[in-house]
Order: sequence, then C-alpha cells, then structure tokens
Amino acid sequence: MTPPVTGAALGGTPAFPQLLGRGRPWLPSRARIEAALDGIIERHWYTNHGPLAQELEQRLQAMLGVRHAVCVVNGTIGLVMAAEALGLRGKVLLPATARQAAVDSLAWTGLQPVFADANPDTLLTDRGHMQAAAEQAGSGLCAMLATRPWGLHGDTAGPIALASEHAIPVWFDSSDALGSIGLDESRPGRAGACEVFSLGPGRMVTATEGGCIVTDDDELAARLRNIRSSYGAGHPVKVVRTANGRMSEFQAAVALLSLDDLPANQAHLSTLLAAYRGALAGIPGIQMRPGAAHATSGVSAIISVDEAELGLSRDDLIRCMAVENIAAGPLLQAGAWSELAGAAHIAASCIRLPVGRAMTVDDACRVGETVRRIAHAAPALRVRA
Repeated sequence: MTPPVTGAALGGTPAFPQLLGRGRPWLPSRARIEAALDGIIERHWYTNHGPLAQELEQRLQAMLGVRHAVCVVNGTIGLVMAAEALGLRGKVLLPATARQAAVDSLAWTGLQPVFADANPDTLLTDRGHMQAAAEQAGSGLCAMLATRPWGLHGDTAGPIALASEHAIPVWFDSSDALGSIGLDESRPGRAGACEVFSLGPGRMVTATEGGCIVTDDDELAARLRNIRSSYGAGHPVKVVRTANGRMSEFQAAVALLSLDDLPANQAHLSTLLAAYRGALAGIPGIQMRPGAAHATSGVSAIISVDEAELGLSRDDLIRCMAVENIAAGPLLQAGAWSELAGAAHIAASCIRLPVGRAMTVDDACRVGETVRRIAHAAPALRVRA
C-alpha cells in the first residue's frame, strides 16, 4: 500500500528537519585534521611544495601507477595548466557532458570547444559521437579532451584511437574519478597525455579543495611543474606563463588522511547506493541510472525522471524535494550544445541525489520514501505548480 502523503510538498512536515546537502564532504575526522594542522604549524612550512604535498604526490603516483603526479590548488587550475602545457591552438573536441570547468579551461587558454553528443542510456559519449563531431568540426581540430563524468567509465580506448587517427593529442578530465572503478574493473590514471583529477568538496578523495595532474611524460610533467611555480620541484623548462597553482600543506594533509579513509568510504558509498536502489525500486517514472550502483568515486547517485510516467518534470521533482529539505540537483545544466539531442535529454531528465560520509542508510531510505510519496501525490502537486 502506498503511504499517505503528509510531507512538506503538500503542506505537512518536511522529511528532514535540516537540509540534506547534495555535495556532503567525505572529510576525515576533526581530531585527525587538527593533529595534522599542529604538525604544519610546528614545521612553519605552509605552501610551496612542502613535505606533505611531496608525500601526497608520491602516494598518488604509487596508487595510480604513474611516473608523475603534480598536485595543484584546485581541479580547474589543473585543467587550465594541462591545456597550457600541451601547447594547443585551435579547436578541441570534448563531450557535451563535460563539466563547465573543463569548458572554461579551454576559454582560459584560447581554445575553441567542439561538442560531441552523449548517449542518454549510458550518460556517456562514445567513439561514434566523437567521430561525428570531429567530421563536423572541419579543419583546425588540435586535440581531444575526453571525460569520465560523475565517476563513470566509458570507452577509454575509443577516444585514444580516434585522436591517433587524427594525429592529435588527447587528455582526460577525470575530475570525478579518483578512486573510481569501472564496470569492467578499469581504473583511471594512465590514459592519454595526462589525466586531471579534482580533490574538491564532494569528491571521495578530498583536500577540501585541490587537484592533481598525472602523466608518464617527463617533459610534460616538467612543464606542468614550472607552470605551477613550485620552486625547486623539478628541473626548469621554458613556459609561456605561470599559474601560481601550488597546493598548500593543509590541503595535502587532508588529502593524505582522505586517502587513508578511501576503502571505508567506498564501502559506505556502496551501502548508500544499495539503499537508494531498494528504496526507489518500483516508483513509476524513476530509474536508478546504469553504473550508478557500481561507482566508487563518491559523487554519483543518479536517477532519471520520465515525466510522462511520473507526472512531474525533473525540475518539478527537484523543487518538491527541496521543500522536504533534500538538496537534489540537476546532473547536467544545459549549455552551448543544447541542439544535441542526447545531451539535452540527460540535462532535462537526470538528477543527482545526496551522498557523503555523514549520510546514513536511513537517510537514503528516507529520501527514497519521500520520492515515492511525491510520485503518489504527483497529480495534486502538478495542479499546485
């Protein structure tokens, strides 16, 4: 039997007394962060490639099996630095589902984005989409920026092979993917010329804010370090401009603790996703997206809304959840690629649900039950809207 609708969406009490945030951080405990901060203060070394930043780079190199990890102040700076270090000029092919930070990084480096459509069933851009966009781009295509959106893994070999056919470099925006495992058990880190990870809020490996560029290319790593402006961190090479993108010791300390917590946090995320899957099962018009139940990056609990079946649009459901103190949000915002049908469908139908270290299985079940109540009340809610 469907429970009666008594939530805030129809004037009752909200499902949660306080806001259940969407990007709840996977932060280490306060006591451990304070202990790490004490050490930083005692050493009087706060930035400029300190011992904790060096240790973090070494650990990431070992974890990802790469020669170089270059840690930076945030992921967007990492994307800008990567484009700059590759020395690109012209058009860059990238998925329409790329984060806005990736698009902005091209603007900062004077590059023109060319968008490839995505498959609404997988949420990913495949080689066929990239090939079609490359053909439409015409002359001037200088590189490809592939992505692993929301920690999901697509066809890594396809973009690399296509870039090779066009004799252009490819690099990866893997901002959401550090710590993730693909459905085929693949792991990010060694694809293309380099990969850029975010260590920002909401990521399972977090520095509170931060990023990392990884590569096996010694010369590219040297350019990245000189663009970053960490004096003494590698041999000097000529670069056009610098970014002052150094990671602080406090950021590195939090990231190191976060790496220690990664297995436990991945296990917790798995339980949250399983709880969501069970709580949302059988709700007309609501589907847990493929891959979401296997993602381990800490940023992906994704559902899609079939407006005709649910009786509410994606935005209607987000508004209803908001009055229940659930901060769900669009998975993808419409952009300059709005004429691309697959990406437009994703932007109109998909929602990210809250996950995080502080979230409990009971919270996930309550979110699911709230969505069920909203679905049951859809006719009345549509009239109110």
